[in-house]
Amino acid sequence: MVQVQESKIKFVVQDPLLQRFLEAKEALDELGKLLADVAARVRPYAEKYRGYSLEKTWVLNKLKKRYYYYYLKANDGRKPSSIYLGSMPEDYPLCKFISGYLRKIEALQALLRKIDVELRYVEAALNLLPRLKEAAEASAKKGVRYARKKKPT
Repeated sequence: MVQVQESKIKFVVQDPLLQRFLEAKEALDELGKLLADVAARVRPYAEKYRGYSLEKTWVLNKLKKRYYYYYLKANDGRKPSSIYLGSMPEDYPLCKFISGYLRKIEALQALLRKIDVELRYVEAALNLLPRLKEAAEASAKKGVRYARKKKPT
C-alpha cells in the first residue's frame, strides 16, 4: 500500500518585492483568523455581562479589618442582580471592559477588511509592473518615439 502525502504547492516568485508582499498578505490573513477566534471567545461573555458594572465593596472581619470583594451589579433589574467575583479577580480588567474589548476587536477586523481591499489593488499593480517593463523595452527596441509639441514663440 502506497501513501501519498498532500502538501501545499508554493510557486516560486522571481520578484523579491512581490515575494515580500505575498508574505505580508499571508501574515495579515493569519492575524485576521486570530482576531476572529478571539472575538468568538469573547462575544458570549460580552453578551452575558452586558449591563453589569463592576463594584468593589468591603466588609469588616472580627478584628475590625477591612476586606474588599468584587461584584458585578446589574442596574436594570436583571437576574441575578449581583455576581460575586471574589477578593481580587485575576480577570478584573476583562470583567470591567469586556464589551469595550469586543468593540475594539470588531473595529480591528473592519480595518483588516479595508486593508485587504487596498492590498488587492497593490497586488494588481505589482502584477502589472513586469508587463509594463516589457512593453517599454519593446517600444525602445522598435525606436518608437513620441513627438513633442513645439512651444509657440
